[in-house]
Amino acid sequence: MNKLFSSNILRLVGNALKINNGKPASGLFLLRYSRHFRKSMKLREHYDKKGIHVPPILIFSITHSCNLKCRGCYARARDRGGNGNSLDSAKIREVITEARDLGVSIILIAGGEPLIQPDIIRIMGDFPSIVFPLFTNGTLVDDRMLESFRKHRQIIPIISVEGPEAETDLRRGKGTFRSIEAVMKKMEEARLFFGTSITLTKSNYGLLSDDDFIGNLVDSGCRIIFFIEYVPLEEGTEARCLTAEQQKSIAPALAVLREKFSSLFIALPGEEEQYGGCLAAGRGFIHISASGDLEPCPFAPFSDINLNDVTLKEGLGSAFLQTIRKNHSMLTESMGGCALWENRNWVASVLEESRQ
Repeated sequence: MNKLFSSNILRLVGNALKINNGKPASGLFLLRYSRHFRKSMKLREHYDKKGIHVPPILIFSITHSCNLKCRGCYARARDRGGNGNSLDSAKIREVITEARDLGVSIILIAGGEPLIQPDIIRIMGDFPSIVFPLFTNGTLVDDRMLESFRKHRQIIPIISVEGPEAETDLRRGKGTFRSIEAVMKKMEEARLFFGTSITLTKSNYGLLSDDDFIGNLVDSGCRIIFFIEYVPLEEGTEARCLTAEQQKSIAPALAVLREKFSSLFIALPGEEEQYGGCLAAGRGFIHISASGDLEPCPFAPFSDINLNDVTLKEGLGSAFLQTIRKNHSMLTESMGGCALWENRNWVASVLEESRQ
């Protein structure tokens, strides 16, 4: 599984080079990164032989705060009873440094709104061997940040949209879509490699086959488009989840998009069955919350480890995470985008046992 997952990531990098569309600075970075990734693979193999399983991908939600109040926000819904304290800049840098030294190759930066963290761009800029997809609502991107993105090609802005203007503004606030359009125009003028993220629900699933909408995103310069299945962390929102039929049709729909458009299309959780089940808990990725909890997944806010108390290397060996990894085959399907969240009672029981 490890080699298959890593080879698929390398294939994605190769595809990114093919659709780079005459952006030489980004192309040069992607070539260099493929070499970095192979070195990281060897590091991960080294630690795996020592019994320490290091995933290639880390998801780091660096702040609880956000300047928007979007309907159905998972970040607000999952912060149940936390103390709300976020890791400071020094600790964020320390965690990223250790992740790099362990062989982590990709760190998805999320929030809240990560650009609220004043030092995050400078921190990411100091790690050229790691790719940082930066998931942002886009409203705080200014000319200074654009210049930083030009200088540090390892930072890949991923701007969240919900669909066309009406749908995006309904969830994120009036005027948000126009603001996002203006930012994308500046990113394309700066010849940046950037993308978008779309949360798929039962009602907006048709976006997958909406050639006009997808075509407009591609024409605006988006070179990577994430489709993320809605997870009902907020009670009473289960009706927003994709139907079983819609879930099954995602893969063939993406295949059609890849034939039509010059962009990368990625579905999350994606085709985890090819890897034998859920990739969370460190099989393929791990999540760090804003307060430092090491969690299986952003949508499964359960943890027995906090990185204020232990190193990342120590945390990856937690009994809780090991048990989830060993039971990945029972987490192959879900209604609502996250098998762990659907089986949260089982996850909670595993957590309780690990604490005894």
